[in-house]
Amino acid sequence: NQERIVLLKENIERLHATNAPRLALIKQYGTKVNTESFANEHKVDYDILHQATLKSASMFETIQKDVQTLQKSVQEVNFAKLSSNQYIALGLLSVTALVVLVFFSIISRSIKNSVLKAKEGCEHIRSSKALHVTIETGTNDEMNDAMQAVNMLLKDISGAIAQAKTNALENASVAEELSTTSLQ
Repeated sequence: NQERIVLLKENIERLHATNAPRLALIKQYGTKVNTESFANEHKVDYDILHQATLKSASMFETIQKDVQTLQKSVQEVNFAKLSSNQYIALGLLSVTALVVLVFFSIISRSIKNSVLKAKEGCEHIRSSKALHVTIETGTNDEMNDAMQAVNMLLKDISGAIAQAKTNALENASVAEELSTTSLQ
């Protein structure tokens, strides 16, 4: 394409050089060059003008063909680049989708494991009735935060139950003393 552009530039320069005498005659005679009397009165200038016009028209056709050829060539190159860019974009999109899927599966597995550990801890506490057991997820995420809140709740419940036992024992002791006192 660069060679075509250089050739096109040279042809345009030749066209300009060919048109210089023609334009000088048109400038000199104005619209008289289009009349029939111009050919009779200024035979030499008419012949120069006629030959320059024919040569200019021929060169213009050549330039026009060169421009069309250049246009087709540029179009082919650009479409080829677009096609290759399309394949590159599809490749990048595929790689990006794959990376997103990998991250999604890692995050999903992490969440699933946290939920599973939390569920197992709750099941263990439920089956063993051991309120002193703490639930650990082994992660540092929202599930762990929720299980820490559950652990604190279990600790408070355990404390409340221990307090209730203590109060019940005290009440039983007081009741026994009252019973002994009343029997006496």
